[in-house]
Amino acid sequence: MNKSIILDTNLTVLLVVGLVELSQVGAHKRTKSYDQTDFKILEEIISNAKNLIFTPNVLTEASNLLRQTHDSLARKLSNFLAKVLAAQSVEISIASEMGFARKEYERLGLTDSVLLHLSNTNGGAVVVTADLDLYLACCSDGLEVINFTHIRASRTDFVS
Repeated sequence: MNKSIILDTNLTVLLVVGLVELSQVGAHKRTKSYDQTDFKILEEIISNAKNLIFTPNVLTEASNLLRQTHDSLARKLSNFLAKVLAAQSVEISIASEMGFARKEYERLGLTDSVLLHLSNTNGGAVVVTADLDLYLACCSDGLEVINFTHIRASRTDFVS
């Protein structure tokens, strides 16, 4: 792919949990709807990316969601997010007012509205999301987007 990838919050959580402790994918409160194959698919999608782009909004939400587990795992996940993922990716701050100003804000909320703004202003970046509403908004804006749920549904062993 060799393009930058913008991950949504839920896929960021899946990525961190899978990279830190693969056995927790499907067990962690926020990755219960995923399995280890889903993590491997996500890992494959991002493996050829130029880089991963995050916003403070996504990192904040992911940090909060990752901590919804027992203390020792929460510490591991938080440390990984802070030390490894953040250090090996690009963080771009978008003023909240830019998200608030988007027509999608009322429907999508601030984080996804900021992702839309970022993807519109960062030409060539691909949004990877499991959120149908964000996917549809990206399509409506003519952005390059990958719907992770569609990929999962195409698995022969997929059970919703």
